[in-house]
Amino acid sequence: MQQLGWIILAAVIAGPVLMGLLLHRLGFSRAVSIGLGSTIVGAALLVSREPLIDSSTERALPSLSDAGSPSGQSRSTAPDAERAALFAATQELRELRRQLNTLEAERRAPAPGGTGDATAKLEREIAAHSETRLALKAMADKLEASAETQRQLATELQTARPERASVKELEDTRRRLAIAEATIARLEAATRAAPLSSAAAPLPLAPAPFSAKPPEPPPSAPAVPAEAIVTGTANPSSVPDAGNASTMGRALSEASKSRRFELTRIEDGELVEGRRGSYYRITCPDGTAGRPLRFEEGGYSIDGGQQALATCLDAIRQLILSPLPPSAEPRLYVRGFARTDGFQKPKRLDPRDARLKSITYLPKKSGTARFVARGKRQSLGDKYASAELPNLRAAYVADWITKSTRSTIRPEILEGALKSSSDPSSRSFDLVLQTVW
Repeated sequence: MQQLGWIILAAVIAGPVLMGLLLHRLGFSRAVSIGLGSTIVGAALLVSREPLIDSSTERALPSLSDAGSPSGQSRSTAPDAERAALFAATQELRELRRQLNTLEAERRAPAPGGTGDATAKLEREIAAHSETRLALKAMADKLEASAETQRQLATELQTARPERASVKELEDTRRRLAIAEATIARLEAATRAAPLSSAAAPLPLAPAPFSAKPPEPPPSAPAVPAEAIVTGTANPSSVPDAGNASTMGRALSEASKSRRFELTRIEDGELVEGRRGSYYRITCPDGTAGRPLRFEEGGYSIDGGQQALATCLDAIRQLILSPLPPSAEPRLYVRGFARTDGFQKPKRLDPRDARLKSITYLPKKSGTARFVARGKRQSLGDKYASAELPNLRAAYVADWITKSTRSTIRPEILEGALKSSSDPSSRSFDLVLQTVW
């Protein structure tokens, strides 16, 4: 009996622990495992109590005849109450186990549509984000195109303003031409009606193109070919009178007195390929020793300032360009020169002249004295070499003329050349005028 007691004591102590560990391995929490283990061990002990009563104990119990007494009834009903309590505990344990299994199955079972819905939603969000990025990119492209359109419109507006000014000047020239023609017609009528004795003093030559029919020059005037040089030292009476060339000569009669430029007829009638007409070389003097205007040594600025260049340009505009009819379609070119024995190290370009870093010029055709009408680009960095100086000088003069005339005159650049230092024009430039007659 003592050994049985120790076994029962060990079962009471170790049973709940082992049962709890077993239930914890099945997935229950520790508290639930310990409680259920204690309940099961207690129920097992209650169930096993009845067989532990031996025959001697049974003999000590009252007989079934004494069951009618109150004490006998209480003893006989005690095992039934214990069995009922054990059965109720077992049923409760089974119910708890069933609930736990149900909860575990629900926890392990995937939620209907959970992962699939989340993946689909994520894909929809990604697609919407991509559409938004594409829409933003398209809007940015539209804004950039709008800005580019605005820049183009601003450039066209800047170009249109000088053109409107040029149209106005042409209209003023036409009005002056009409007035001059009417005046000349009256003078010619008065000359024809005048007596012969008054014909000793000839009428002054009218500057072209104000006269539709130029008057005859004085008989004493010597005949000069149309290709003759018309310079600031020429005699006004020697101006040729052959077609349009003589018309240009009359226009220069005042310039021959002022000596503000020198003009030479170029023999080639197609100096620029595809542009036939008459070409004239114009040289601007420096105003002191009769030499042409010169650039500073190794540079592209006019030596001594720009006043002499401004004087020469004003004379060209007043005496040549303004009297020309619109049908002449005049063009102005600039060609620069430099010395062959130029500087060795490149020089720095003035930061204020960054606009001269890219120069468009008409290149010279190989093996000829003509130029190609298709432009070519010359790009300069922050420094320029001696070989690049001719075009740089021409670009400087062309840019100055364009600015000073507010873009009414925009010269083109002919490819320059290097000349010997003994040549007076090695530090100068030429202006070339083209007309369509």
